[in-house]
Amino acid sequence: MFLTPMVLCPRIQTATLRATNAAPSDQFGVSVSLHGDSVLVGANNAESSAGAAGAGVAHLFEFDGNTWTPTHIFEAGASAAGDGFGLSVALDAGLVLIGADGKEGGNSPLLVNAGSAFVFSPCDGHDFSSTTDLDFCCDDFSEETSVIDGSC
Repeated sequence: MFLTPMVLCPRIQTATLRATNAAPSDQFGVSVSLHGDSVLVGANNAESSAGAAGAGVAHLFEFDGNTWTPTHIFEAGASAAGDGFGLSVALDAGLVLIGADGKEGGNSPLLVNAGSAFVFSPCDGHDFSSTTDLDFCCDDFSEETSVIDGSC
């Protein structure tokens, strides 16, 4: 086996992404995913638009060649306090996958902290809709990572 040394060029920071509605302890940046000129950033402890503390959100940013612009904020449908939506995120070819490790799941009986993964796809441009809410059994989230590979 031959090992070739890797030469790393110096990297220069070109931008800092921040939530437009940031609050203390949101945990913005807990997860990130990059695909082309799009970045998805999780904030799993952020308050939802309905006021649920710790429900979590995910922010989508687009790069126009000069500037990163926030274009969409994702939330779980019927978000609740402690859902942790945004703990894991993945982005590929317009498809968005967001994990919520604290989301209650199941139908009967309701499973506390069962976790869910939400799949979003664009309708028109950046008008995303939730296409699937993947529920799991109690405490099935053993990893805090989401990965998407492929194309729509």
